[in-house]
Amino acid sequence: MSANITPRHPLFQSALDAILVGAADYVSVEHERSASAVRNLTTGLLLLCKEKLRRMSPYDDILIYQNLMPAPDGSGGLCFVRDGDKTVDRANIEKRFKSFGVIADMKSLERVVRVRNTLEHHYMPEGMDPVRGAFVDGFRFLTSFLPDHLDVVAAEALGEEVWEMMLEQRAIYLSMMEVCRQTLQYINWDVAPSTMQELLISRGCSNCSSQLLRQLDPSNGDPFSIELKCDACRVQAQVGDWMAEVIPLYYASAAYLSMTDGDPIPYETCPECDRSTYAFDEGQCFACGFKLPANQCGRCGEGLTLDDYALESKFCGYCRHLLEKADRDD
Repeated sequence: MSANITPRHPLFQSALDAILVGAADYVSVEHERSASAVRNLTTGLLLLCKEKLRRMSPYDDILIYQNLMPAPDGSGGLCFVRDGDKTVDRANIEKRFKSFGVIADMKSLERVVRVRNTLEHHYMPEGMDPVRGAFVDGFRFLTSFLPDHLDVVAAEALGEEVWEMMLEQRAIYLSMMEVCRQTLQYINWDVAPSTMQELLISRGCSNCSSQLLRQLDPSNGDPFSIELKCDACRVQAQVGDWMAEVIPLYYASAAYLSMTDGDPIPYETCPECDRSTYAFDEGQCFACGFKLPANQCGRCGEGLTLDDYALESKFCGYCRHLLEKADRDD
């Protein structure tokens, strides 16, 4: 498999070469090459992102390096120089894209990276295949990123053979994904947190990152009783356990900012199911559906918290402290 164009820079060439090698590994009949296929695909996609940063760099390809430090520019001003040779990873790429207003399909890229990480650290038996999903996400990323940010047509950059293969796999995968989503058609999402349905669809399997999640009982309508199965790796999970793995990842950025500012993190342990899945912005637990009753403190009238509810208290923490102190003083 070979591309139809000669890229203008070695970094760009390396990116395309890695994707083409990954595609060759993918179409191989050897199951053992699955991990190599996703590894090369991921490498290629990340290199394309670095190529974008390289083109945006004002000098010395500076934006592709992870560690930067200020230095005098020789004219009385300030510039940045690289501190070491380590280049940016996916998280740093996303931050720099955001800083410079580069809009890209980072969710698809993140899913490819997650599949790569899964295959690197866990053996995937033959017949359990999240790899197709990774290539479909890679296809989705390439379709917009190459023309929008690198000024090339994706089909021309990768060659007709590879492009046709990706189109075929996308069609197969979308058909499989539709079958899976049909098993959720009777779920009453109105009683669930507003983002629960989107999370199930976008985050995918917590084991292999595939989006081929189905409900074992398609007639079930209760969002908190869903029993999930992944058609890619065949792992099964109750939706509450799945949410317990996903919610900390979903709120990771918001939690980091909250801790930096000294504020509470946006989710907490649910007093009903004991999972870290109660989201304050939703006012509800993603795992069991618990909603904190709108009870007020019997002394000061302030709203009661999750901790107050767990203690079955009629008073807020501050008033409990005052009442307990008064009892001790007596």
